[in-house]
Amino acid sequence: FDCVLWAGGRRSLDDGLRKALRCEAEVSEAARVLVFQFKDMDAQGSVHYDLAHGAIQATKWQGFKVLLRPGIKGVCDGWLWLFGLPPDAVAVRPAKGLGPATTFTEAVRRVVEPEGSGADALIVAAELFQSKIRSAECTARWVDAAFWAAARWLSETPAMRIQRSPSLQRIVELDMSSP
Repeated sequence: FDCVLWAGGRRSLDDGLRKALRCEAEVSEAARVLVFQFKDMDAQGSVHYDLAHGAIQATKWQGFKVLLRPGIKGVCDGWLWLFGLPPDAVAVRPAKGLGPATTFTEAVRRVVEPEGSGADALIVAAELFQSKIRSAECTARWVDAAFWAAARWLSETPAMRIQRSPSLQRIVELDMSSP
């Protein structure tokens, strides 16, 4: 083959194979993030709004950054990743057996210790998200997020190396069946 294109996630290839192909993953420092999954948006709800700027104005916390990811039909309408959290915001485990919250605010209250200015800023930000997105179902969870990239984007793949990897072997087989 002249070229095999691999597009996969950070852990789609094991570290040993990445090393053999000289395309090890480079990972940035992890950041603590709140991830909201929202569903059943009201007809008046919208994600077409600068939510980070709105959260900064509403809370006076300058560190907020927002990343919106589109949802998957039948699963959710989307995910909102809230970066730049106040350092004094304390995570708590939500009570077991609870279903999804009905608002962003309720979701954040389930996972944040209520005392302190960090919690106040997160609750105000969640109220803003709810007022704009207007979802009827929401969950929140803490994540240690990091950005990653392959150290090299181009690597030679001798046939004997491909044979050792079931993932790459599947790609080779797919490529061989294509006209």
